[in-house]
Amino acid sequence: MTYRLVDVEQQYKKSPETEFIPHSEERLNLQVGEVVRLMIETVDNAGNPEGLWVSVKFAKQGKYIGTLLEAPNMIPSLEMGSQIPFASEHIAHIWAEEGGDRWFDVGKLALVSKYMFDNKLWPGKIVRFKPSNAEYSGWIISSGKEPRGYEGDPGNFFPMRLGELARRFPPMAAVLARPIGDTFVWSVDLKEFKKVVPL
Repeated sequence: MTYRLVDVEQQYKKSPETEFIPHSEERLNLQVGEVVRLMIETVDNAGNPEGLWVSVKFAKQGKYIGTLLEAPNMIPSLEMGSQIPFASEHIAHIWAEEGGDRWFDVGKLALVSKYMFDNKLWPGKIVRFKPSNAEYSGWIISSGKEPRGYEGDPGNFFPMRLGELARRFPPMAAVLARPIGDTFVWSVDLKEFKKVVPL
């Protein structure tokens, strides 16, 4: 039975404010041994894909060959151990080990701009500082359109769990594991949070 991989990147770009895929930087730079989820569908059953976990065995410039870690239900020609070539645009998820570089604690708190929420604005700027205590992640979330001097008053921010932020703003989940000191701004063109590189 003929199958094809779903281009999840194209699907995401149709509704980036409600969908999630891993950040492009991560999808383009996977290492051998990492585990990713691909969406596979048959030609006869398009629009009803099956998600399968794959271990990366070859990686070069966003092009990969992976080994299936499970047998698909609807494609008899594939089985656990089958090799599948894929590319960055096919990666729906990247496995994140608890405590690893790709994992973030959904229970930790971020500080969120009241101005952003009161005006129903999309997060335009997220910055990670050293947290003041173990309950906080260090992330400060704002629209980037706050009035001058607004961000200097801690009373203009309220705490929110990272899990709730990721639910409300799915693309944010792609960067919440990034380290202290990182800053991201929302790119309308890229349709993802883009890292700000210090001059």
